[in-house]
Amino acid sequence: MTGESHFANVLSQMAGQWRSMSTMGLMFIGTILLAIYIQPFWDRPESRAFGEAGTTKVGLIGLEFILILVFTAFIIWLAKRGLQSIIKWGVLFILWISLSYAMIPLASYAMDEPQPIVEYRDEMALNSEILFVDYEPSSFIVTNGTHLIKMSEPSGLETGQSAVPEWNFSLQLHDGGYSALGIGIIDNLDSYVMCDGNRWQKFDKSDGTPLTSHNNLSCVVGFSAEENDWAILNNRMQRVDPFHNPNATYSTWNYMLPEQFNSGEFMQGIMLNYNTLLLVTYGWAGIIEIPDSPHDGGPELVNATILWQVTPNSGDAFTASTFGHSPWSGYNWWDANATDSMLMLGTEKGKVYAYVWDGAEMSVEEHIKFNERDAFDSEIQGIMLADDQYDGRVDVWIASGGETRMFSGWVMVESLTIDGPVSLGPIDMILHTVDDPAWDEIGIENGILTSYTVNTTQSAIIATPVNDPAIILEDSAGYWLPIYWSQIVALIASTVLMIALTIRPEWYVVNTTGILTGAGVITIIGVSFVPT
Repeated sequence: MTGESHFANVLSQMAGQWRSMSTMGLMFIGTILLAIYIQPFWDRPESRAFGEAGTTKVGLIGLEFILILVFTAFIIWLAKRGLQSIIKWGVLFILWISLSYAMIPLASYAMDEPQPIVEYRDEMALNSEILFVDYEPSSFIVTNGTHLIKMSEPSGLETGQSAVPEWNFSLQLHDGGYSALGIGIIDNLDSYVMCDGNRWQKFDKSDGTPLTSHNNLSCVVGFSAEENDWAILNNRMQRVDPFHNPNATYSTWNYMLPEQFNSGEFMQGIMLNYNTLLLVTYGWAGIIEIPDSPHDGGPELVNATILWQVTPNSGDAFTASTFGHSPWSGYNWWDANATDSMLMLGTEKGKVYAYVWDGAEMSVEEHIKFNERDAFDSEIQGIMLADDQYDGRVDVWIASGGETRMFSGWVMVESLTIDGPVSLGPIDMILHTVDDPAWDEIGIENGILTSYTVNTTQSAIIATPVNDPAIILEDSAGYWLPIYWSQIVALIASTVLMIALTIRPEWYVVNTTGILTGAGVITIIGVSFVPT
């Protein structure tokens, strides 16, 4: 047979197979299109083999390669020992997983109501300056220029709800005027202490009852420990002497703070216990030991005892801070055993640092890995530690670069991204929850997030699941996992198809299962194992 006749024979054979080849091509295209259709359902951090880091660390490809080699070696080992039945059922199980990866989103698309997209809504302007956000960030303190006001529940399920005032305090001075200087507030355990450059004022936390005051006292922030009241101005800390000139600097109760500390750049202050104080400024954060007796340095100022401190990198500055419940305490945040707290600091260059306070020491929180994967490339404008749905788990909220992002779980996967607020400068975030009767069984609630910028007030609803679960699983720590009817139907359908493929492999069963399994494999590889 000549070359020309051989080629003609090949063309003749191909012409006779055009239907089969076209069908295979259409199946291939259909598999890809189906994978594209279901991919958004799984494209979330908790579906990735290495969490959110799996999308940014190309180095994990090496780990994947090693795992593939280990798996291949295991299969060869089974084959050499004649354990084909284990290989067979193992392969079928893997195919079932791939098939389920395709069936679960298809069943959800068909049966479930889509969860509403979390978006910001415009709210009425606050017309006040936020000075302080509580340890549990559902309440906050503002000033409108004439009064200090503690507020809570700033937004609701519907737009237009105003914040609820809990108490207020007049800022009018004894001469009838008002201070033109800034106001600093410190969380003083069971009270608040305010300084406005002209006076020192202590309030009861619950109802705002004035407890102690010192007038004509130059201070930026102040606090109270045991029987002593303290004031801070510039980088000098002094005990307030109610019987002499409170602004005197020659007392043996005067102490110098580190030179990096500047009270004019005060951001946050919290009494950790009766003898330690946490302070945060743009250029320094640290814990000070509060003296309980005068020093012996005579008229000279001595340095305060610094128990722990941190400063931003050269050329950088702290721009956001928060102190609240640690997500890694091992308990629901309201549990009496959940004693660990966490300090988080964000910087102008997009760095995020976290430190855990165990009641005695401050140490680096190793679970926070944002800087390792360059998660933020712009200024950190706001940070909050808050439970989005009253499920006991503390989430990390970070506002930066026109987005508000929520990170959850043991490895801090990004579980929510909200566009906005788009603004320069600091962003204050408040979150409270509203009861949802449909989820009373496990007690989760709708979360209401309110974000304040210099010019805007916006809120967003973190809604409870809109679909009723068939089963709710809950572990010993109180974490819940709803199982929906769509998931049950999908798993049953996957099992039926695998059984049919095994005992009656008709062409339509093979083709249907092949397309679905192929789409599942593409999705698994594309979402879970391919870093970007």
